[in-house]
Amino acid sequence: MPDSKSKDEMIQKANTLLDKVIERYAHAVALSSGKPEYQALHDQVLLDLTSYYKYRHKNSDEGCKNI
Repeated sequence: MPDSKSKDEMIQKANTLLDKVIERYAHAVALSSGKPEYQALHDQVLLDLTSYYKYRHKNSDEGCKNI
């Protein structure tokens, strides 16, 4: 997509949605933490959360553990 106001708006919308996903994933990680029956879910969601977080924070996971 060529540079344009429309492209910038679309990127902003996508980033806003991704931020919401990050919040929900952080919540899922917190709820599943320390519960053996949810360990597989916890581990997978944490991997995805870290990946999304790094994308939104210039490839840094600094602060991801504090969400």
